[in-house]
Amino acid sequence: MLVLAFAIIPAGVYIASWYPFFARGQFKSLADLIAYNQEAYRYHANLKATHPYGSPWWSWPLLARPVLYYAEYTNLGTDQFSGQPLYALSYNLGNPWIWWTSIPCVLALPYFVIRHRSFPAAVILVGFITLYLPWSLITRVLFIYEMIGGLIFMVLALAFVLTWFAERAPSWGRKVAIAHLALAVVFFIYFYPVWAALPLSEGAWFRGTDSPPWGPKLWLTNCDPKLSISQPQLFCWN
Repeated sequence: MLVLAFAIIPAGVYIASWYPFFARGQFKSLADLIAYNQEAYRYHANLKATHPYGSPWWSWPLLARPVLYYAEYTNLGTDQFSGQPLYALSYNLGNPWIWWTSIPCVLALPYFVIRHRSFPAAVILVGFITLYLPWSLITRVLFIYEMIGGLIFMVLALAFVLTWFAERAPSWGRKVAIAHLALAVVFFIYFYPVWAALPLSEGAWFRGTDSPPWGPKLWLTNCDPKLSISQPQLFCWN
């Protein structure tokens, strides 16, 4: 049964996912699929390229270096309050409140597994480890979007911990869960322009004398222009 569940079925699903390649004639046999995977492995194993938005695997949960997906600096008009030109930027920045508060929840999972024999906590912990830690072995340039597999289990860990407290200490646990959700919504509204590329003034994007009282959208600006392109800019959102 274990061989069926963890070997035969996964192998079948993986091969079936390549059906379009067989259908259009790119692959003639399983040997072509194997050769394709071998070539892909050799390419990534030997890749020496760098990238200004690359980041090490350990920095991803901290949102240390999101990737800029889109930027428009011209022809967007002028901000009516500051007189500054409008910029439109879009980063794959996660909701900082959700990401950062999920970190202690992930770290707490072993406690729930050992102390409370929690099966859900064990599943979440194994899922996170298996989808996140293997990236530590990769030597090629990496990007924060490769955290997406582990991110699912980070959010599950957050939901698990909040639910655990809400059920076992309802007098204050439910209030904490509701407050956390409310803050997540506030963060979503605040950072929506970062995800949707809404035009904002320079002061609204980057910290400066013209920044609004609530601060700019890009909080972490520990960016060193002297670093070479091969060195990652950490805790740098621009």
